[in-house]
Amino acid sequence: MQMERLRTRDVFVTEALARREPSDPDFVLDNLALQDLAARMVADPEAVLSHLVDLALEATGSVSGGISVFESEPAPGLFRWHNLRGELERFSGCTTPRHYSPCGVCLDESRPVLVEKPERAYSWLVEAGVGLPECLLVPLFVGGTEPLGTLWVVSEEVGHFDRGHTKILSDLASFTGMALHMRWSRERLEAALEEQRLLMQELSHRVKNSLQVVGGILRLDARNAGAEAGELLLRAAGRVQSIATIHDLACRSDSCQSIELSDYFTALAEALEESTAAQERAVRVKVRMPRLMLPSDTAIVLALIVNETVTNAVKHAFEGRDGGTVRILGEAAGGRLKLTIADNGRGKGTAAPSGGLGSGLIQRLALQLGAELSEADGPEGHAVVLDMPVADLTSLA
Repeated sequence: MQMERLRTRDVFVTEALARREPSDPDFVLDNLALQDLAARMVADPEAVLSHLVDLALEATGSVSGGISVFESEPAPGLFRWHNLRGELERFSGCTTPRHYSPCGVCLDESRPVLVEKPERAYSWLVEAGVGLPECLLVPLFVGGTEPLGTLWVVSEEVGHFDRGHTKILSDLASFTGMALHMRWSRERLEAALEEQRLLMQELSHRVKNSLQVVGGILRLDARNAGAEAGELLLRAAGRVQSIATIHDLACRSDSCQSIELSDYFTALAEALEESTAAQERAVRVKVRMPRLMLPSDTAIVLALIVNETVTNAVKHAFEGRDGGTVRILGEAAGGRLKLTIADNGRGKGTAAPSGGLGSGLIQRLALQLGAELSEADGPEGHAVVLDMPVADLTSLA
């Protein structure tokens, strides 16, 4: 009974559009305007929606207009008003019932609809103090055949809209549907990426905790082992801690594929200082690095090299005494990264024996990176220099 009242000839006068001759040709939607719309849509589909409503008002000579988007929840659904312009702009964000509104009829019929003084049939318009001489609505198709909203305009007098206005509004509705589809696709993608980021953070936290537990167990075993076995366990614990640091930093980035070099070495230096302090062999580690993004797999190998080099300094350069300093200097140029790790030990002879486990691992890791490895003794201590190509090194300077 209610729907019969809504479809009375007094309110729904769509048939009148066919009898009304179009006004003079409108040039708002010429080729330049269409090109501008396409460019705006690619750059910012959200902002283009308001622009589309502005074009609809200008092209149809309307005093107000907007976009009504259907929302299925709460059932049986409702329309929410967006991008309002003109006299009805104060109602932005308001809602109307799915089955008790001109928008609902437009969706049911899936074609343009013209209503005359709809407040005579819809009590919510009366309650809002709104009077609409004429309102022309066209359906919006968003990524499918089912219309999911309407684009509508309001005139200031009865008899204003004609079939020419209907064509213009329908053309604009096509752009509006595409813009809505792009916006919703972007929102879904952003939501999916945020969910992925949260999952990666949780996974990273658990992996880091697991690695730290393994490192703690190795250090605990080292206390109860003999000298040689204890050294091996401490080296293994340091390697695990270095990997844990890299993993944590990598998973703070959006892609988990790259690490900021300066932040990475600063965090690694802190971990190494904590590690040596726990062994009662406190060493200061100072870092000077350029701001670069480094692939995380490369960073893991570098972390192991730095860990082994600092461990060697603790054992051979400082002979177990506190107060030693290791400086890590990075220089990038021409697609290569030069890394210098120097200690302030006692000069010549402070390097690790060439046949040692640490030195052997450093050489194998350098070979893995395609790096040139060299060592030098000087009056201020021993230096290990690593010169390596990094094809996808990215500067942040």
